Amino acid sequence: MTRADLRLVIDNLGPLRHANVALKPLTVLIGRNNTGKTYLAQALYAARRAVHDPRRSASTPLTAEERSALGDLLRQRASQEPDITDGPPDYLHLQLGDLPQAVRAKATTWTTQTLSDVGRSLEPQLCSTFGVPSISELKRWDQSQPLSVELHLQHLEGRNTCLFGTNGTPAPDVGADVTVALDLLDYDPDVLTTRFMQSSDEDADIEARLNERASRALRSDAWHGFLRSSGLVGRAHYLPAGRSGLLNAWTDVVRLRLELERESLGLPTVRDPALDGVALDFISSLAGLLGTRTRDRWRRLPQRLRRKTRAATTGSLSLLAQLMDGQIYAGSGDDLVPTLGYEQAGHRVPIRRASSMVADLAPLAMWIDRIVVSGDLLIIDEPESHLHPEAIRLVARVLVRLVDEGVSVLCATHSPVLIHELSNCLLLGKRQDLDSEDADRGYEVSDRLSLDDIAVHRFHRLEPGEPVTVTQVAIDADWGIPEDEYVDVATEQSDDTSHLLDSLA
Repeated sequence: MTRADLRLVIDNLGPLRHANVALKPLTVLIGRNNTGKTYLAQALYAARRAVHDPRRSASTPLTAEERSALGDLLRQRASQEPDITDGPPDYLHLQLGDLPQAVRAKATTWTTQTLSDVGRSLEPQLCSTFGVPSISELKRWDQSQPLSVELHLQHLEGRNTCLFGTNGTPAPDVGADVTVALDLLDYDPDVLTTRFMQSSDEDADIEARLNERASRALRSDAWHGFLRSSGLVGRAHYLPAGRSGLLNAWTDVVRLRLELERESLGLPTVRDPALDGVALDFISSLAGLLGTRTRDRWRRLPQRLRRKTRAATTGSLSLLAQLMDGQIYAGSGDDLVPTLGYEQAGHRVPIRRASSMVADLAPLAMWIDRIVVSGDLLIIDEPESHLHPEAIRLVARVLVRLVDEGVSVLCATHSPVLIHELSNCLLLGKRQDLDSEDADRGYEVSDRLSLDDIAVHRFHRLEPGEPVTVTQVAIDADWGIPEDEYVDVATEQSDDTSHLLDSLA
């Protein structure tokens, strides 16, 4: 499948009448307050969560003949690729069209079925993300038309495909050119038979279990191949506005941590936190990140894996450390209450005693360091919050560096400084090479941004009380992102100043 642009299409959600938003590696939402930017960001978050947590339907497994035909093909292909055994796991990369016809038919049917399952999972994910009991509470007021949230693929030749949505749109056909990575050990009958014979279930039907195991593996491999081809393979993470305030919600953090501990011991838990929606997700992720078991797992990772995991985002993280003039750390495993802290020149303070700038950037630093990996989507609301304009410029470049590191980013912003710095990165991207003056100004190669890697969408309401429409901003290739609405405000303010000065003359 040719890589296509993802688009989020929304109708009658909150204040939004209609939105058809191109999702690029860097997607920027601009517009006045209370125009639905956060609604759209949370809808995208729910859609991406549904992709990775669908309510899967039952499926018909491979037959023994189909499994045997697949095994024969894999052995034949493996014999033609002598380097396939260079270190576990051993993967073969095939297209769905390469598989035996009956096997391909089931693999494509399973993938299409999973897309339908994702569509059915989207509504409960929206309710969970927004913290509402029913999706009807998210519908635009006094509307007879249904609320709709859909994820589309816009192909290079102009064709549009709806992948899934809340309105029950039939799942699209899955192309034969989807590439799947098959782990040979998941389909080797000798390996699987040995595993099953070692199990305690002596009465098991080995043949049926072989079919079932190979079917589960192929369904998962085909699904992940489709996600890779559609740009959906990574996880989504949401950093809401008011992060510094949420960091101080330690009562909720502790309660969640205790509930996780009780849950691990098989004890009943009470899920009634004061927070809900993305705020609860944020606090839950933070509690898990700071929890003793999470830190212990990180410490037990081999050094080579720890280096590989962290190396992908070195550039963005180092720029954040430069911006904060220090580093964020997780409290020790002996802490009664899990905490974040700030370290500067060898001195450490808990995050609640650090500046609001540091507290607001701390989650971004920890998510980049410990959670976000290449292929993921990071949604961040108001990354400029509590920041001096000079710091906002650096945060804009952190977002650009994340894109360079393979992370997709969506941010909602009110900052003309951030927009202007992104324009500078676009101009930098037109340069073949950076010169010494660029380096003196602090720019690096990873600060370059391509015009094809960014989309800016403006949210606007023509009249008070009217629904909001969303339009894509045309970016000037010779200058950057238009700043019309910010210029209008500055012009109006200057006119008011002139009027007041004249009246005092």
